[in-house]
Amino acid sequence: MRFKPLLFKLHTTLGIYLGVLILLQLLSGTVIAFRWELNDWLYASSLPTAASTARLSAGQLLENYSRQHPGQHIRRVFFPRTELSPYILQVTSAQGDSLVALDSASGALLQAGGWRQFPVEAALALHAHPLPGLAGLLLVTSTGLLLLSMIISGLAYGWPRRGRWRSLWQIRWTPGFRHWGRQLHKALGFALAPLALLLVITGLLIILETLAAQLAASPAPAAVVKNSQLLNATGIDGAVSLAQEKFPAAQLRDLRLGGERQVTLQLVTPAQHPWAIDRLRIDTESQEIVSMLLAADNSALWMQMLPLHTGALWHWPGRLLMVATAAGLLVLLILGWTIRWRRR
Repeated sequence: MRFKPLLFKLHTTLGIYLGVLILLQLLSGTVIAFRWELNDWLYASSLPTAASTARLSAGQLLENYSRQHPGQHIRRVFFPRTELSPYILQVTSAQGDSLVALDSASGALLQAGGWRQFPVEAALALHAHPLPGLAGLLLVTSTGLLLLSMIISGLAYGWPRRGRWRSLWQIRWTPGFRHWGRQLHKALGFALAPLALLLVITGLLIILETLAAQLAASPAPAAVVKNSQLLNATGIDGAVSLAQEKFPAAQLRDLRLGGERQVTLQLVTPAQHPWAIDRLRIDTESQEIVSMLLAADNSALWMQMLPLHTGALWHWPGRLLMVATAAGLLVLLILGWTIRWRRR
């Protein structure tokens, strides 16, 4: 078999039989590109007077929720980005893991439940961990490698001969869909290729780092920490104040509850870097910093790759550009399916 027909066979086979996996990755990635804005819209729109009410502190809000729901254990808390943004809680109970959205002013319950009640968080789970544990990471890795193979095989198959690059962009719309559809597919594929390669390669590097870390980690049962040991307003608020004093220009991102009266706070400094996350582990009883990892000292690959993968490195224009790239790849996938279907 000659090389070019082999490339064509590889490109079309991947697109036909594995296109659904790629489609899910592109759709879920498009949703989570605006994760926080969508969550604000879904859960904060019911708070028109939140800015004018007396606001509870983070510690008071979490302590109240813990007392009202003694069977639930808060694992992680995402802080509100604005006055009308909600707190998003990840909780564990006898029924399993669930999510909770709380009014950032009064602590009132806005939403609680699983993926159906939190579609944006469901998209994030589908994008990064479509299956539990190692199986989900392997599936995402395989999908990324297959998408990369599709892009490279498509470029290699359609690469114009010397002096014929101009004809690549000339689409004749009159002969019929079979003709102009293939021309459009080829031209759009070459136009999207640089950003598509950036999107796929950075995503693969992020997931491969996560996969390597999970394979290297020794299996250990996840400990459930009773919130009664940790959730007192004074301890939480003291830890938050200490973190803000340490990094006055940073914005609180999330709080994780650990054992031995300790909490982990993550702060981000958008002006410095879209994913410049400083991490503090604080003892809520002694109000001392137990450990600290600055963004500048963090060698994790994801911290460098994620701003490129999401386009956040270039702020709103970059995010829109990467979403447009994902949308363009969706059009390519649908065009390819339609061309193949009409050939049958």
